[in-house]
Amino acid sequence: MDLQEIDRESPADRIARSTPLNARDRQRQKKFRAKGGRPRLGKDGVKVISLSVEKGLLKRADTYAKRKGLKRAEFFSQAVLRALAG
Repeated sequence: MDLQEIDRESPADRIARSTPLNARDRQRQKKFRAKGGRPRLGKDGVKVISLSVEKGLLKRADTYAKRKGLKRAEFFSQAVLRALAG
């Protein structure tokens, strides 16, 4: 079947022509789908928050984080951990 034939074929025709996945292919599809998404951070995951920060302070924090090779969220997480440690 060439590309033009595939383009002419309707979705209903494709479904009618399809066959169920065998056990090996189902396992491969399951493994493939499980890899999607962002990597999990922290032992309990993360909570996205909205944080108000003065513009100048944020610019300084971003500059510092960039210089240290950190993402903004990593910088703020480390700052909170240091503050809580004493």
